Amino acid sequence: TMVDFEESDMPETFDEIMAKKDQKEPVIDDLLAVGLTLICGDGSSGKSSILYELVESISNGTTFAGQFHTKQMNTLIVQKDETIDDFVVKSRRMDLQPDRNFYRMKWNFHPLMIPELINWILTWKIKVVVLDSLYEIAGGTEKDILSPEFGLFIYRLNKIASKHNISIILVHHLNRDQKKQLNRVVTKNDIYGSGYIYNGTSDCYAFWKMKEEDSSEYRWILKNLK
Repeated sequence: TMVDFEESDMPETFDEIMAKKDQKEPVIDDLLAVGLTLICGDGSSGKSSILYELVESISNGTTFAGQFHTKQMNTLIVQKDETIDDFVVKSRRMDLQPDRNFYRMKWNFHPLMIPELINWILTWKIKVVVLDSLYEIAGGTEKDILSPEFGLFIYRLNKIASKHNISIILVHHLNRDQKKQLNRVVTKNDIYGSGYIYNGTSDCYAFWKMKEEDSSEYRWILKNLK
């Protein structure tokens, strides 16, 4: 059972609530809002790689993917899906060059470490957090990730992101066989696990590769599902 907690200094009266609900500016216009964003993809589709490039751009305040303008912000990657050795190899291959002053990584996290996550956000003034991946954070078992109770963790992350005016990106997997991966458009029904995972997020993107007709080439698609 996941331990619940009560956020301090939450508004209670109508006027307090309305005063807090000012329009929040997106972290990246037309791409990344304040709140919890779920990014789902097939295995080996490049989910982690594209997010490494995104965080690199944010840490430097440069343009991402040739069109999304970023502001320089403090970033944190919580990496549970790859080893340090794998990360080093991939970083060298991709020639990643984040601004070291705006870039941090952690290698351990689980749902009961919410207080530690909040402390990292406040101590390092983090504006963008990447959690990779949900399945490994859940302990790498189907029991938790398929349970409705695990949805409470998702809702909690969304509340934390909203309260601290940050973006939390949660990396997750799709549940599709090999044939579907090649030629079918992704829907929310392809997301692996409990439906509460999708329902508890502010935004949801699917990321997958699709084979071009009469060609051996692939194209990568990023689609907003929510």
